[in-house]
Amino acid sequence: MTTAGPPSASSTGPRDARPPAFVRQLDEAFARAAAATREYTLTLRIAGQTVRILFAGDALVPFVRGPLAPRLSANGTGPPDLTVRVWDARTTDVSAPLPPETPSAFGPHGAIPGYTAEPVLAAYSLASGALSVFDAGSATGFFWVRNEKDLTLHELGAPLLSLFGWFFRGRGTQLVHSAAVGRGGQAVLLAGPGGSGKSTTALACLEGGLEHLADDYALVSGAPRPVVHPLHATAKLNADSLARLPRFARNIRNPDREPAEKALLDLGRPAAARAADGATLRAVVLPRVGAGSAPLLTPIAPGEALRALAPSTMFQMAGAGASTFTSLGALVKAVPAFRLDLGSDLPAVAASVGSLLPPA
Repeated sequence: MTTAGPPSASSTGPRDARPPAFVRQLDEAFARAAAATREYTLTLRIAGQTVRILFAGDALVPFVRGPLAPRLSANGTGPPDLTVRVWDARTTDVSAPLPPETPSAFGPHGAIPGYTAEPVLAAYSLASGALSVFDAGSATGFFWVRNEKDLTLHELGAPLLSLFGWFFRGRGTQLVHSAAVGRGGQAVLLAGPGGSGKSTTALACLEGGLEHLADDYALVSGAPRPVVHPLHATAKLNADSLARLPRFARNIRNPDREPAEKALLDLGRPAAARAADGATLRAVVLPRVGAGSAPLLTPIAPGEALRALAPSTMFQMAGAGASTFTSLGALVKAVPAFRLDLGSDLPAVAASVGSLLPPA
């Protein structure tokens, strides 16, 4: 999902009694959609916050429930910290009140002109026709798509990503483009650009007995010792990596994918994937695909770790500016960082990462 503009710390302040007109229009559209179908509710517990997701109709329920299954909470009472309203036009026949700008007028990363400054943040995906809107004043989010069948692999693997990023940033928790694994309440971030081996390393660690906290995006909070919070229980693997990790073939959610498309894996059911709400960060590791068989773990300077974390995080979480860079800089200074040349021995790769964590 394309995004634009994270909320500032002002989103933690008093909630506005009168939301902006665009938000009221979205509220009214969702109410019409819910009245035309049936309303469903999911309550999640993410990074210490209660998130309530309301659906008009059931078309998008599996899209959200599957990747967020380990975050489901049995406590559906009490006021939520974030409320998200979700619906589609295909099954409800109710469209979102899109602003009048044409797609060609949208800003970078799907930004909608006039709707990307506090208290309302909005983005539109040209690839799927999905709209994400967050009102920081009321801590309310909206997700709408014309047809749920048009959702991209990225959106299917990490639903509501923009909304979570905007909301949690206002509460001092940074959404980071990184995989993460853990053991005993301690965690390692696996950072780097696409194709560097993050997913393969994280799943090799899961196969080797570690907890799988994140594949592409993790929430990180706190200083001076950062805490990693799991979000989506999914992963994506290309065909080569899947051939090296065949046990995960049973977790594939898109068996009818195109040959060049990555496999989307559902990790919500394996017990090893059900991590605690947070794990203290012990290290940042930069995997690198290379020749040879044995992995090699080498200490690196914080600046090298920052160069791996910052560009991809700031590009994918567009609109993240100086404050995001500052948060990431503090993160890499708080823990040691390492380069991991992967080699071909995946059990040894898992053991190398595990050596940075306390023994079981």
